[in-house]
Amino acid sequence: MLFEQAAPDLNGDGVVNILDLAIVADAFE
Repeated sequence: MLFEQAAPDLNGDGVVNILDLAIVADAFE
């Protein structure tokens, strides 16, 4: 998936999920 490639695994659980994407979205606000 595009988002999985673009977004880092920010919570370190090995999965880029909606929580990681929410953190990324918040950072870009």
